[in-house]
Amino acid sequence: MNSTMNERTLSKLRQDYLKMIRGELLTTILAISVVDSEGNDVTPSKLVDEKSRTCLNSLGTI
Repeated sequence: MNSTMNERTLSKLRQDYLKMIRGELLTTILAISVVDSEGNDVTPSKLVDEKSRTCLNSLGTI
């Protein structure tokens, strides 16, 4: 029984850790803007859309 509890605890810790890492990765990616050599913003539209959606979600408007 003790080993089963340890396995469950480790599994829960792994899931929490992965959730935290994914959140940090998403935050990092959303902070990126791509600029070409002429100074033009060439950030992919999917990233721009996700930034807008995430910003609106955090404001509670969606």
